[in-house]
Amino acid sequence: MNSRIDLDTSMVTGLSRRMIRFRILLAIFNIARERYGTMRKAFIAVLQIINKRRRIHGNKFVMKYVHADERFFTALNVPGWPSKAFDTFIRNEFSKAENAEVSHNRLHTAIFSITSRCSLRCEHCYEWDNVSSKEILTVEELKIIQQKLHGQGICHMQYSGGEPLSRMDALEELLSHRKEDVDYWILTSGYEMTAGAARKLKDHGLTGAVISLDHWIEGSHNAFRRHPESFFWVREAVRNCRNADLVTGLSICATKAFISEANLWKYADLAKSWGVGFIRILEPRQVGFYKSKDVLLSHRHTEILEKFFLGINSRREYRKYPVVMYPGYHQRKVGCLGAGNRYIYIDSKGDIHACPFCQDHKGNAIRDSLYDSIRLIKETGCHRFKTNPVL
Repeated sequence: MNSRIDLDTSMVTGLSRRMIRFRILLAIFNIARERYGTMRKAFIAVLQIINKRRRIHGNKFVMKYVHADERFFTALNVPGWPSKAFDTFIRNEFSKAENAEVSHNRLHTAIFSITSRCSLRCEHCYEWDNVSSKEILTVEELKIIQQKLHGQGICHMQYSGGEPLSRMDALEELLSHRKEDVDYWILTSGYEMTAGAARKLKDHGLTGAVISLDHWIEGSHNAFRRHPESFFWVREAVRNCRNADLVTGLSICATKAFISEANLWKYADLAKSWGVGFIRILEPRQVGFYKSKDVLLSHRHTEILEKFFLGINSRREYRKYPVVMYPGYHQRKVGCLGAGNRYIYIDSKGDIHACPFCQDHKGNAIRDSLYDSIRLIKETGCHRFKTNPVL
């Protein structure tokens, strides 16, 4: 049953969006003026990062922002404004524009698997080889890794698993050691995201939740996740996260069997009726449970995804729909944004990878230097898309 969630959609469009955009640009300019000293140098620096964003995203711009917890979010992987995390993100952007090989090897995002436990057996699970009933890392070791990641200048932490909700004690402890200039997210199946859990995580400082939903049809999603209650928990998680004023998004692994214009728009209609702010589209990769399987998308499939992605974000008639994130589109345009460039992935054993889909570890976050591991990852790059360290 695809029941509506009766909460107001938090999309900001039209004149309100343009006014917020002006205020965001003014905030960026003020950071630049403080950094570079003169109006002229600040203006040039701001133009540089605007042009860089255009190279990544193309000329079509998103006509809507997401409003939650008194902040405005333009993308899932960019901290909300106004906040110290947003200011850190902008300062890091200026550093990257000045020098691609920043001395502190600053990252943007860390995807951090804090548990090997999960109650589901998802068809596409990239952590399949690590899923276990036993934890490998202690809470103290997780805290050490988080501290190292903070030292790399990140402004965006994404806790994953396994199912991170299965380790609430670790989540609460990690969030209790959060930094004010970092946004913290959870990547979850939604399983057992009760109202109490959502409120507790919010109170501990969680920013938002990306909840996996792999089909708009309940039975098809449950089959993909191999659990009869998975869809129910996705819907509950969305409701509970929105009630807790957490930024909320849905994530889909868009398989060849799913991809069609009809399915994509049915999915978007459902997401809109649930009031989520974002939809993230991931392409299947030959890793984890999908290793050696025929899952890679054809050109025809990616054309359908790109048409949907560009249309729903830039056309006026879709301004009340969620913002759609599609990393594959940008990777094909400008190269990989992971691989130690903007983000890395740390699995539930503490091993360091280019991303969840490029699992060729270059060190361990407990035993080894994070700086050295990131340098090795940059040298190796992405297994499918060229790495572009300038971005």
